[in-house]
Amino acid sequence: MTKKEEAFKLFDEGKDTSSPEVKALKLKGGTRFNYYLEWQKKGGIASSSSEPIGEAKRKGRAISELEMLVKPSEK
Repeated sequence: MTKKEEAFKLFDEGKDTSSPEVKALKLKGGTRFNYYLEWQKKGGIASSSSEPIGEAKRKGRAISELEMLVKPSEK
């Protein structure tokens, strides 16, 4: 399994670019971010913004995209 495939698998599990598990792949920060964006474009659903989940959390934004993606009418 390539590092890219491993990163995509971790993103599928809800990890973000700043997660220790993703950092353990020994990828540069820019590469992690680019992989995350590519993962999103290929159908990743952890976040609908272009900002990694970790960044949104650090900036104090609530992450509720998954709730909206599942069933927006049942909030």
